[in-house]
Amino acid sequence: MTTSTVSPGKSLFEGVFKALVYLLMLVGMAVTVFPFLVSLSTSFKPESLATEFPPRLWPRQWTLENYVHAWKIAGFSKYMLNTVIFALTTATGATLHSALGGYVFGRLRFKGREKLFYIVLGTMMIPGSVTLIPLFNLMVRFPLAGGNNLLGQGGSGFYNTWAGLILPGLFGPSTIFLMRQFFKSLPRDLEDAARIDGCSELGILGRIMLPLAKPGLITVFLFQFSGSWNGFEWPLVITRSQEFYTLQVGLQVYSLPQQVMATIASEQAASVMITIPILLLFIFGQRYFTRGIALTGLK
Repeated sequence: MTTSTVSPGKSLFEGVFKALVYLLMLVGMAVTVFPFLVSLSTSFKPESLATEFPPRLWPRQWTLENYVHAWKIAGFSKYMLNTVIFALTTATGATLHSALGGYVFGRLRFKGREKLFYIVLGTMMIPGSVTLIPLFNLMVRFPLAGGNNLLGQGGSGFYNTWAGLILPGLFGPSTIFLMRQFFKSLPRDLEDAARIDGCSELGILGRIMLPLAKPGLITVFLFQFSGSWNGFEWPLVITRSQEFYTLQVGLQVYSLPQQVMATIASEQAASVMITIPILLLFIFGQRYFTRGIALTGLK
């Protein structure tokens, strides 16, 4: 019987290597967390202490006036409501659409299925900046909407409306791909047994597949919700009035130099209010985010 021995030099090398890895992880964590801690600290400081140098992470004076100012005077309560409506509606619609698309591409057999799926998948390679202007023109020239005629002329279409803000986010190839991967991982025996019992395709989807796909549906919902919550470019382009501003657009407008009511401390308070909900969402739903990343690599 032979026994393997580890040389002291190799053991020392592995120990040093692990120590360096942990050190780099700590440095990376500090670099990531420090700006948020500075923002959080500044949000509780009076404006007179917000720009002190060197900055203090622990404020000498504490105040909640910055949050009151951002919430009431700057109108962030309205922006928060708009963002919740926008994110919830977009995430719910995208989840339903992705479930249908993922089931069709993952479970049904029909001629040209793979080619059609590759076309859908190929749209993921097109940058959003390329499709921004065509998508904007589509919303503005949408037929029979906002005073437009059948040819999409004469009005403003879905510009500066809830429909224009929400509709483009309901459809996405990445979420269809994710749900397809999830549906393909489910056993086919269940649906075969249901077909033998006379269950329709819609019944199989609603009674068998969707309950089993609940983790995948939650994953898609969380991804879409966080993406909509943090979205800035599309809400900025498609809206022009504060009635439809989301938090990200509202914060940008509030931070403009000509906004005399804006202060550094209140801006940081607004940033913290925007960040905390999505941070809590990630903390409590991180296993679904991880599962979504893992699912995209299956098969």
